[in-house]
Amino acid sequence: MCEQVKEKIIIAGESFSLLTEPLAPLIIKPRSLTEPLAPDRIIFEEIASYCYRGYCGTWELKDNSLYLTSFSGNIIEGYLSFSTPTKAIWFSGKLRIPIKDMFGYKPVGRFNELYSEELEVEIYEGNISNILHKKFKMELVKRDYGYRCYEFMEATSADTIKLSNDEMIKFIKDEAQNKIRRILSWPLCSEIIYSRNLEI
Repeated sequence: MCEQVKEKIIIAGESFSLLTEPLAPLIIKPRSLTEPLAPDRIIFEEIASYCYRGYCGTWELKDNSLYLTSFSGNIIEGYLSFSTPTKAIWFSGKLRIPIKDMFGYKPVGRFNELYSEELEVEIYEGNISNILHKKFKMELVKRDYGYRCYEFMEATSADTIKLSNDEMIKFIKDEAQNKIRRILSWPLCSEIIYSRNLEI
């Protein structure tokens, strides 16, 4: 299966990929044998092989809440109506937000990318209830699935720090500044800045 495009989430003005689909509880009713296609189930037209779910949204964490700020998708069955931005009062669950580079994949599963650091934000009816900053320790492992043997990196444990909303925002802003400093420390960037007498 082609890697799927991820939805985006904005925190303190910075954009991140979102390894969760907060809209899913609102648009998907579980199928059953007696009701294979529920009347209130919403079906989207597949955008392309990189987006089988058929829609893409941008989310934002602000004012201690989760908001849907933009949305695009073509509905082919069912009905969905809301204005943006709108508070995601229908969603209760965990948001996985990678904040450092990806280092590998799990061989199976959805959202199977592995990152060295993530934010895990617990949401209850659209409100932030808990924030965890996770730093993973990695280990090279081998798994035999019968038909194929995989060798891959796996998170063996995590150092977890609980954050308040203000601490999360400060952390995100600090990370953004550190990223800018790392980019500006690259030799090519340094040469451009020096040659043009730019002030940073």
